[in-house]
Amino acid sequence: MYKLLVVDNEPLIMDSIEHIVNRSFDRISQIKKAMSGRGAIESADDYDPDIIFIDILMPGINGLEAIREIKKKHPKVKFVVISAYDNFSYAKEALEMGAVEYILKPVDKTGIEQALRKTIGIIDNERSEAAKMLEYKEQIITILPIIENQLIHSLLYSDEYSEEISYWEKILDVKTDQGVVLSVEFAPDEGAARQAGRNIRIYENARNIIKAKRNCIVGNLFINRFNIVVTKEKDEMPGEAFEGEVLNFAADMVKSLIKNHQVKIGIGSIYSQRCFALNSYDHSLTALAQTQNGRYIKYTDICQKEAINDTYPFKFEAILMEALVTGDKVKTLEYFDLIFSWFSKTFNNSPEKIKIGLLPLAASLYSKNVEGEDPNTSIEGSIRFIAGFLNKANINEIYSYMKNMINIICIDILKSNDEQKDNIMNEVIKYLEQNYTKSITLEDVAKRVNFSPSYFSSLFHKKTSKCLIAYLTEIRMKKAKELITSTNYTLKEIALSVGYSNPNYFSRLFKKIFGLPPSSFGAKEEA
Repeated sequence: MYKLLVVDNEPLIMDSIEHIVNRSFDRISQIKKAMSGRGAIESADDYDPDIIFIDILMPGINGLEAIREIKKKHPKVKFVVISAYDNFSYAKEALEMGAVEYILKPVDKTGIEQALRKTIGIIDNERSEAAKMLEYKEQIITILPIIENQLIHSLLYSDEYSEEISYWEKILDVKTDQGVVLSVEFAPDEGAARQAGRNIRIYENARNIIKAKRNCIVGNLFINRFNIVVTKEKDEMPGEAFEGEVLNFAADMVKSLIKNHQVKIGIGSIYSQRCFALNSYDHSLTALAQTQNGRYIKYTDICQKEAINDTYPFKFEAILMEALVTGDKVKTLEYFDLIFSWFSKTFNNSPEKIKIGLLPLAASLYSKNVEGEDPNTSIEGSIRFIAGFLNKANINEIYSYMKNMINIICIDILKSNDEQKDNIMNEVIKYLEQNYTKSITLEDVAKRVNFSPSYFSSLFHKKTSKCLIAYLTEIRMKKAKELITSTNYTLKEIALSVGYSNPNYFSRLFKKIFGLPPSSFGAKEEA
C-alpha cells in the first residue's frame, strides 16, 4: 500500500487528483493535501508519504524548494511535478532532483494515471530489490561462520590455497596479508552429557561479543576451543601499535566473557606474510597451554621467560636465522629482541661483554648479507662491518646497529626472492614458447618448477595477467596465424602443428582470439 500527498494552492486541482486516484487505484491507502511549500514540508514530516504530487509556483516556498527540503529527510519519496508553465528550465531542474514525471496543467485523468502507475512501478521495483538484498544479507549471515572458518583453514595452509584465500577475502572484505592468530578456550563442564550443547551456546555468545568489538575472522568451534584471526587493517601501522590493539582486544574479550564463563586466550606471534600464519597458530596454542582461566598471554612473553636462564638460547637463534632467509623482518627482529634481552640480563647491560657475546651472531648475519659476492670484496666488507660493530659505545648503539643490519638483509632477501620468482616465470614463458606443440597442463608446469599448482598459478597470473592456459592458447593462435599466411598447410595440418588434434575446436578458439575464422585469413579446408 502507498500514501499520497497532493500539494497545490488550487483546491479544485487537488480535488480532481484525489477523485481520479480514488476511482482508479485501490493500492493508495491514504491521501493528504497541502496548499503551500511550507505545508508540504510539514506534512511530509508528519505523514511520511510514499508519493508527492506537487505544484511548482505557490506562495512562499515554491515546489522546487520544497522538494529539495523534503528529500533531505525523506530521500525515498517519489515526486510528480504538476505545473501550468511549459518552462524547460523548471522541468529540467525538477527531473535533475529526481522527479518521476512533469505534468502540465490542466491535469487530465490519463496523465495522472500514467504518472502514478509509473511511480508505483518504480517503488515496487525498489521494494523488491530491498527485499532481495535483505534476504541475501540474511543468507550471508547464516553462512558467514562457514566462510570465515574456510578462510582460516586456507590461510594456515596458504601455499596450497592462495587462490581460495583471495576469493574468501573478497566475500568478507578483509585482507589477511598481516595479522595474528588467537586461540580461545573455555573451561569444560563436569557434566559430559550436556557439554556439547553448552559449548555451542557459549561459542555463539562469544562470537557475538567478539564481532561487536572488532572486525575479525572467527573460526568454528572444536570441542571447547576456537581460533580468531585479527588482521592488520592498515599496512603503515607500526608493529608495536598493532600488538597493543591485539592485547587490548584480548583483555576486553576476557573481561566480557569471564562474566559468565571461564575463558583463557593464547596470542600467537604477529605474522607479516601469509606463509607464517601457521606459525602464529602454533604459537597461540603454545601460549594457550601456558595460561590460566581468566587470563591471556602472548607467545613472545613465554619466550622472554624462557630466555632468562644461564644457557644461551640457541633455539631462538635457529628460529631467527630461519625467518631471516625468508625475509620475514618482523619475526627476525622479534627473536633478535629475545636474544639481545638474554645478553643484556646475563651480562648486566655491559656493552663490551654484549658485543663479544653477539659477535658470532653478527658475523653470521653479515655472511648472509654477502652470499654470492666476490670473496675479496666480502672480506673487506666483513672487516669494516666488524670494526663498526666493535666501535659501538653503548647498548643502544649496539642494538640499533644490529637492527639496521637485519632490516637491510631482509629487504635484500625479499628483493632476491622476487627476482628469483621473476626469473622462474621468464623460464616458464620461454618453455611455453618452445614447446607449445606439446600437451601442457598447469600441473605439469608447476611440478617442473617445484611449486604447488595454486601457488604457481598466482605467480604466473601476477607476471602475465593471464592464466597459463590462456597464455598458451595465445601463443598457439599467433603461431597458427603465421602458418596460415605463410604456408599452404591445410586447416587440419595447422591445428596439429600448434598442438590441437581437433580442427573444429581449433577453429573456435582461433575465432575467439581474432574475431574471425581461420578461413578468413586464407586457411584451406581438407581437400
